[in-house]
Amino acid sequence: MRHGTGTDLSIYSQDELNQIALSLNTRPRQRHDFRSPLQVYNEYLQLVEAPLSAKH
Repeated sequence: MRHGTGTDLSIYSQDELNQIALSLNTRPRQRHDFRSPLQVYNEYLQLVEAPLSAKH
């Protein structure tokens, strides 16, 4: 397996990595019509789960 020469993330704590991930996932993106990746993902989940809840 080839390993890249990217940033060594082991210097960050898990809490720091979680905060970075939250920051990136809640930042609005032009490619998503200025919605965040988290908003897009939640909308997708609602679409996928809708048929399941309609059957009950």
